[in-house]
Amino acid sequence: MKYISLFIVTPIMLFLFLILITDPANALGGIFIYLLIMFARHLYDRYKNRKSNHEKDSGK
Repeated sequence: MKYISLFIVTPIMLFLFLILITDPANALGGIFIYLLIMFARHLYDRYKNRKSNHEKDSGK
């Protein structure tokens, strides 16, 4: 639930800004790139947390 602003509100605001300065195709491309980066960051954070929990449990 804490990622709601990252994946819903921010892309809408970014799209509205980009549509003012460029055409709709480029605005959608910018939103797509933003969502890919945010999703990759989310997956990397989950991976780091899982790895640190695994290392804690294994006693290293």
